[in-house]
Amino acid sequence: VVAGREGPLRSGARPALVAEDLAGRSVLVVGGPGEPVRQTGGRLPSYGDDELAPTPGSADRLASWRRDLLQGSPDAVKQAFAAATASGALYVVLPSGVDGGVYVELARDLVAPAAPTSDGRAVLRLLPAGGQVALISPELAQAAVTGKGAPGASPGVAPVQAGLPDVRVRVSEGPTGRLLVLAAEFEAGWQASVNGKAVPIVRAWGHQVAVSVPPEPSEVVIEHQGTTRNLLLLGQVAAVLFTLLTAVPTRRRPSVS
Repeated sequence: VVAGREGPLRSGARPALVAEDLAGRSVLVVGGPGEPVRQTGGRLPSYGDDELAPTPGSADRLASWRRDLLQGSPDAVKQAFAAATASGALYVVLPSGVDGGVYVELARDLVAPAAPTSDGRAVLRLLPAGGQVALISPELAQAAVTGKGAPGASPGVAPVQAGLPDVRVRVSEGPTGRLLVLAAEFEAGWQASVNGKAVPIVRAWGHQVAVSVPPEPSEVVIEHQGTTRNLLLLGQVAAVLFTLLTAVPTRRRPSVS
């Protein structure tokens, strides 16, 4: 422990982020050469995060964002910021030595400067409206399904007051072709229903969970099976503990003659 305290992990590089802002949002930390790119919800990356199994395709997507941000054209940089916003990110921490002012000038409508980390790394705050859940216009929905266009770089995004993983919202009347998009990775376990009838999950921009919304007022419910399973497991553990505790024999009092 004493010898390893000067190892590769450092506790000083902490951005001055506002904790209240990160409720329901994430931080994108862009590593330098040889370092990974991490996106964590509600907090900064912590020790042990790299041991968690990533969702399919997330490693390639994060690597492509870093490539676009550090080596891409101006349009690629803007699209990377827009994609990060659509995925729920609020802050972007740049690698050491990268000038954040260049990105502010390049994508003034997408990012703004934020307080740097304690070791001097530039931090950018993503400006477009975003969150855990958003209702997008038919035009943007078509781009989302086909994978074309920049997510979040359109005025047709309306944030929805809802949290993950289980979403239950009532959408108003609107045009045909809208999508309810979650800042969640498309993977097994997601289920959705509209007005009580099961509907398929749609991929938005290739990796996010989305559901097609009808033109009439509707109640949309999106759930992940992992939430129900965890509750059942907790119930089973509680039942086992109760059984073990009640099975312990009590101490008998000696009989009095």
